[in-house]
Amino acid sequence: MTAGHLGALQCTRCLITFADSKFQERHMKREHPADFVAQKLQGVLFICFTCARSFPSSRALITHQRSHGPAARPSQPAAPTTTPPTFPCPDCGKTFGQAASLRRHRQAHEAHPRPGPFACTECGQDFAQEAGLHEHYIRHARGEL
Repeated sequence: MTAGHLGALQCTRCLITFADSKFQERHMKREHPADFVAQKLQGVLFICFTCARSFPSSRALITHQRSHGPAARPSQPAAPTTTPPTFPCPDCGKTFGQAASLRRHRQAHEAHPRPGPFACTECGQDFAQEAGLHEHYIRHARGEL
């Protein structure tokens, strides 16, 4: 995401502009979840439980941990990080300190789905994604609805 002219925010992937950071964030969560999670994880350190070395990504940490072998035990306590690890919900952005808490939270989303954030101004039908709303408007224009 970048800031364009007149303070507008723009998605660098699909070039949609947003007047407000909340709309931009919601767009990223729904349309580009991997990028959204990567952005949220910027600055998070992944610490090796065996030697306390830090790594910029979980993939780098996992690769490193294999070098210790299967029977490796921590030689010293893990160094504290400046930011605790967080697990962001891709649906709403709420963060959790434990993966199990995020899984429980995601189950609540599945049990009580929220109406989509993109609503048709003609008939009020809501959609989870902008693309669905766009296709719906085309059907209105063709007179199919």
